[in-house]
Amino acid sequence: MSFIMIREDITKIKVDAVVNAANTGLLMGGGVCGAIFAAAGPQKLRRACSRLAPIRVGEAAVTPGFALPAKYIIHAAGPVYRRQESGQCERELRAAYASALRLALENGCESIAFPLISSGIYGYPKTEALRTAVSEIRRFLEKHEMAVYLAVLDKTAFAADSGLAAEVGRYLGERYIGRSEVFGAALPVSAKAGAQREEEESGQAQDFHAGKIRIPEKVSYEKNAEIPAGVPLEENTGIPEKVLPEGNTRIREEVLPEKNARRPEKDLLEENAEIPEGVPIKQNAGILRRFSRDMEDGGQRKEYSPKDVTGKKRSLFASLRTEKGRRNVPVECSSGGRRSVAGKSSAGREAPVPRRLKKTNPAELRELVAALDKPFSEALLHLIDERGYTDAEVYRRANLDRRLFSKIRTNSAYMPSKRTAIALAVALQLNLSETRELLARAGYALSHSQKFDVIVEYFIVNGKYDLYEINEILFQYDQPLLGGEK
Repeated sequence: MSFIMIREDITKIKVDAVVNAANTGLLMGGGVCGAIFAAAGPQKLRRACSRLAPIRVGEAAVTPGFALPAKYIIHAAGPVYRRQESGQCERELRAAYASALRLALENGCESIAFPLISSGIYGYPKTEALRTAVSEIRRFLEKHEMAVYLAVLDKTAFAADSGLAAEVGRYLGERYIGRSEVFGAALPVSAKAGAQREEEESGQAQDFHAGKIRIPEKVSYEKNAEIPAGVPLEENTGIPEKVLPEGNTRIREEVLPEKNARRPEKDLLEENAEIPEGVPIKQNAGILRRFSRDMEDGGQRKEYSPKDVTGKKRSLFASLRTEKGRRNVPVECSSGGRRSVAGKSSAGREAPVPRRLKKTNPAELRELVAALDKPFSEALLHLIDERGYTDAEVYRRANLDRRLFSKIRTNSAYMPSKRTAIALAVALQLNLSETRELLARAGYALSHSQKFDVIVEYFIVNGKYDLYEINEILFQYDQPLLGGEK
């Protein structure tokens, strides 16, 4: 059981049955009706419909799908909208949806796709038509299992509650990181400042490429000169100049003409030269700077070249092998050097005795495993029991297929998608902190850098747990909908 709004051509949806917004004579018409006839094969469908016509408003009839991907076409006759008789029109429209769903059930359908019946040339107001369709489909799904799709080609064809949409827009404007304008909502001061900053940065970038901004000078030091504490050696990445003491030399960096790129910084320290304290250690010009704690050098920091005595360079992560092919594992020695467990150092001399490696304690490992959080499935079932819900209540509120929920219940290692996890949190009416905790059990989190997450957060923070209402807003913002997965 699931109900999902989709933006797709109804004639191309792979379901068991598609619903045609039919007239009482079951004749080929315009709009959705004409498209279905044309895609199914007009001649065959006309002959099949002629044997069933006429039907009354609110009734439905079923024919084969012919050339459509769907097995059946269910023809439902909706009302022509009359404002003076709006109540009667609503009853007739509800009857059309109910009749189509009943026929689908009788023919063993597990999935069905509807258009927004009567909202085209029959003039039914789209907002009211949508509200009626959702209400009747939800009523059916409370008692029956079926995947129901509502196909809407143009999202501007309908609009969710304007007041709610405005509230969500303001919430997005205040919290969503990434855009300075959200569906026409008023832009808050913080968002305006961010937009202004983006414009300024964009203007600076244009000025740079136009040659209006001078490329900053590279700051360097003479070889072996003392470098003040706290001043890092930086590569030439366009970082602005730092204020330096007098006496230090400045060298203007040459700019490559094609890409305005900077050449890599030349290593300013010779191999095995002393490095003053406070200078970050990094790899440059093929030399790996490391600390050497050997007793013979008195603990001074020196340049270290990763070469063995034969002069062949090797990778820092390369694996050495013994003559028998066994992998040597470098271990820390008592003198501060490194040796392999084969018993010889890289220089062929007798290596220092290695420190004893700490063995893994099985008891400690078992304690760590036991301290892990409960898996998502176990946490979910605990919440269901704690809140006094039944499984059926939860997966129906979450707009989930019963088979998917069964997988979650029976497989403790099953990890649902983020949309499914959020749908279950909404069905359980969890607050924001509880929702975040449940999501964490499945490895997810809510982020203000994702529009989907911010919209969901709005509804949870404000205690609005109608999943179909949430999906209407998500649909307007072109976001994936909650539930509906198998």
